[in-house]
Amino acid sequence: MKAVVSRSGRAILVGDRPIPELRDDFVLIKTVSVALNPTDWKHLDNNLVNDGCLLGCDFAGEVVEVGEAVTKTLQPGDRVAGVAHGGNTVQPEDGAYAEYIVAKGDMLIKIPSSLDFDQAATLPLGVATVMQGLYQKGLKMSLPDVPVTNGTSVLIYGGATATGALGIQFAKLSGYTVLTTTSPKHFDYVKSLGADKVFDYKDPSVGRTIRSYTGNTLKLAWDIVSNPESARVCADALSSDSSGCRYACFLANRSPREDVESVGSNMYTAWGEYFTVGSLEYPANEQDLQWACDLQLPACKNCSIADVECTFWDHYLRQEISSSHLHLLRQKKRRLELEIEQATDRTNCQDSSSGQQFYETQEQGLHLNVSDGDNLNSPSQLAYLGPGSSSHLLNHLLKKSIYYRPENGTPIPERLLSTKTSKVDELARSRHVFSFPTTGDLRKVELHSLVTPSTQKAMIEHYMKVVSQEYSLLHLDGDSAMLAHENPLRWSTLNKDIPAALEISLVFAISSALITRDLDQTMSNFSSRCIEDLQRFISKPENHHGSLDTIKSSCTALCGLALCDMIRPSSGQLWDLLGRAWTMFEDLRDQYQSRGIAIDRDFQNLEYTLLKMESMIAIHFRRYSAFCAMYARSAYGTLLAPNPSLETLSVLISLRNEVHRMDYSFQQPDEVLENLIPGPLQVRAFPSTISVDSARLYIALHPLFTASDALHQPNSGAFPSRLFHIVGNSACTIINHYALLNEENKIICVWMAAEQVLEAGLVWAVYIMSQRQSTPTAFGGNQPVVQLSPSFIMDPIIKVSTLLASLTARWRNGSAYAQSWEIFVQMFWGMAF
Repeated sequence: MKAVVSRSGRAILVGDRPIPELRDDFVLIKTVSVALNPTDWKHLDNNLVNDGCLLGCDFAGEVVEVGEAVTKTLQPGDRVAGVAHGGNTVQPEDGAYAEYIVAKGDMLIKIPSSLDFDQAATLPLGVATVMQGLYQKGLKMSLPDVPVTNGTSVLIYGGATATGALGIQFAKLSGYTVLTTTSPKHFDYVKSLGADKVFDYKDPSVGRTIRSYTGNTLKLAWDIVSNPESARVCADALSSDSSGCRYACFLANRSPREDVESVGSNMYTAWGEYFTVGSLEYPANEQDLQWACDLQLPACKNCSIADVECTFWDHYLRQEISSSHLHLLRQKKRRLELEIEQATDRTNCQDSSSGQQFYETQEQGLHLNVSDGDNLNSPSQLAYLGPGSSSHLLNHLLKKSIYYRPENGTPIPERLLSTKTSKVDELARSRHVFSFPTTGDLRKVELHSLVTPSTQKAMIEHYMKVVSQEYSLLHLDGDSAMLAHENPLRWSTLNKDIPAALEISLVFAISSALITRDLDQTMSNFSSRCIEDLQRFISKPENHHGSLDTIKSSCTALCGLALCDMIRPSSGQLWDLLGRAWTMFEDLRDQYQSRGIAIDRDFQNLEYTLLKMESMIAIHFRRYSAFCAMYARSAYGTLLAPNPSLETLSVLISLRNEVHRMDYSFQQPDEVLENLIPGPLQVRAFPSTISVDSARLYIALHPLFTASDALHQPNSGAFPSRLFHIVGNSACTIINHYALLNEENKIICVWMAAEQVLEAGLVWAVYIMSQRQSTPTAFGGNQPVVQLSPSFIMDPIIKVSTLLASLTARWRNGSAYAQSWEIFVQMFWGMAF
C-alpha cells in the first residue's frame, strides 16, 4: 500500500508498505482523509523520528476490522475519525498517512452525517489537546455535561489557531466566559465561535488590559502558542491574587510568575502507552487514555437527521450514551429539582397523610462523632451511620453514657482510650474465601469460557435459593428452563435476541455479585462482565421503544442492575435505576392497555418487585416515594392478590411517619399506639412468638420509648409497659431473623441489614436496661414478665456483634456500624449489664 514514512529526517512516499497487523485494542481503518498538524513537520525538522516510522496524526475513514479488546461499539463500515501516534519510535506502525492504518479503538469518534471525512479529519488531535489543556491536566475546568453557572472567565491565548477555535467552543459549552487574543482581522471569526471578548495580541499592554477588563479576577489561562512572550502576556492578565491561578501550556513552557501554578501537557500521552521522543522517555499513563476515550465531539445540532447520533462516554456506566438521552436526563434533573423544592416547602406539606413531613432534613443523615476525631481508629474522623434511625438513637445513648459514668465514678473503658487497632479493622481489610472453579482465561471474549457448566448450574441454584424467594424477575418456568441447558451461558450467547437469553444474563449478573461479595472475590471480573452485558442492553435506544417483550426485558434488566447495586453498591445510581425502571414499567402498562392485553403474572411479578425494592430503599434512606404513596392509595395497583410482605412495608412507611409526628415527651396509652398497627399483625398475647412482619412494625414504635430520659436514669423505677415489652422482643426477633439469613448466605443487601441489625441491637439494650433499673411486675401483677438470665440478656448482644462483624467482612463501610456497636456495648456495660 502507499504510505508516507520518515527517511533521513524527510517525509517520503512509498508504495510497498505492508498493511499493519491488528492489535487487540486497535481498529484497522481504510483512510479517506488525513490532516496536517504542526507537530507532524516539527518532529521531522527536529530529527525526533526514526527512519521507517509511519507519519501523521489526524485521519478519517471507514472501519475494516475491530480488535477483540476494543470496548466501544464499532463494526466494519462505520465512519470514524481519530488521532494516531505518528512518528512513534516504539510502535512504527502507529501513523495516519497510509491507505490502511491501525488506531486505538476506544479513542475513535463516530462521524455524524452532518460532517464529511475532510471536516472530521481536522478535529481529533485538536479535541485531544483541548481535553488535556482545559479539563484533565491544565485548567481542570468543568466538563460540558456539568457546566458552570457563574460565568467564570478563562483566557485562551491564540483563539484563531485550529486548537484555539476548538478550545473556545468547548469552554462555552462548559459555561465559561471566554476571553481570547488574536489579530484584529480574526476578531469576527473568534466571536462567531463564541468568544465573549477579544484582545489584540500585538498590543504591548494586552496583558494589563485583560487584567483591568476582568477587574483583577482572572484565574485561568490556556496558552496555545506557548512561547516566552505569550507566557508573559498570560502572567500579566492573571489576577495579582495568585490563589487558584492556573497557567496551562504545552510541553515545558512555564509562567514567569512563580506564584502561579504552571501545567504543561503533551498530547502524545493520550494513548496511555510508553513512548520516547529523542532521549526523553514517557511512561504509560492509563488515566490519560481514559480521558482521551471519554471526550467526544461537541453535540451536533443535526443529531435528529444524523445516521450516527452524537454520543458521550459515561464514567459510571462505562459505555457510550446518546446526546438525546443526556437531554432527557437533564430534563429529569430539572423536574426532580422542582419536586425537591416543593417537598421542602413547608407550605406544601399540609396534608399529614402524604407521608412527606417525615422526611425532614434532620432525618436525611447523621454523622456520628464516636470519639475524639484526632484519635479515631477508623479511616475518617466521622463514622456515617445511614440516614437516620439507628444513628440518632446511638448518638442519644452515647451522650447519656458519657454523662452517667463521671457522675457515678465509673471510668471510661480502657479499650476506648487505647490506640490499638480494633478487631473490626482487621475484618474490613481481609478475609479468607474459597474459590469457585473458573477457567481463569480472561482473554477470551465469551462469558461461557470463563465459568465451567457445573459452576454455571451452581450459580443458578444459588440465585433460586437466595433471590427468587424475594424478587420474581423471571418467567414462571425460567429457573427450571435455565437448568435444562447444558451450558446456559453458551446458549444465551447463541440466542441473544430471545428474552430468555437476557434472563440468563440477569441471573448470572445477580448471582455473581452475591458470590463475589460473600464467597469468592475472584469472581469479580466475571461479575463485572455480566453487569456490562445488562448495561449494553438497556443503552440501546431501540430497546426503549420496541415491542412489548422488548420493553418488558428492558424494565427487567433495569431491575436487575438496581438489585446488583443493592448487593454491591458501586455505581451510586440505585435511585436513578429504579426511576428509569418505573418509567419503562409505565410504558409497558400503556402497551398492555392500548393493545387490550390482559394483565398477566409476569407483569404482576415485575410490579411487585419494583414496589418492594422502592419501598425498602425509601424506608432505608428516609425518602418520600411518590410511587409507594400512589400504590398505597390504589391498593397496590394490579397485583393478583394482597402480598403480606409488601403490605407490611407500606404500613411501615406510614407508621414511621406517624411516630415521627408524635410528641415523645407525652406518653400515649398503649391501646392508642397499638391501634396504629393493622389487626392481623398485632401481638394479642405476650409472651408469645412474634412474626418478622409484626416485629418490623412494632420496632418502628421504639422512639416513643427509647427517647425517654427516664429509661436512662439509674433506679428510676420506670418499668416498661406491655407495649415496650413487645417492642423489645421484636428487636430480638429481627436479630434472630438476620442471624438465620446470614448463616444461610441469604442476605441480599448488607448495608440495609447493617442498619436494621444495629437499630435492633440498640433497642434490645435499652429494653434490658429499663428492666434492670426498675422493679418489674407483670402488668400490675406480682410476677416478673421475664427472667433476666445472663443468656437471655447476652444472646442477642453477641448475635449483633457477630452479625456486624460478618457484614463488615463483606462490606468495608460496615466497619462504622461494627465499631460503633463495640463502643456502645463497652460504654453501657456498667450501666445496664
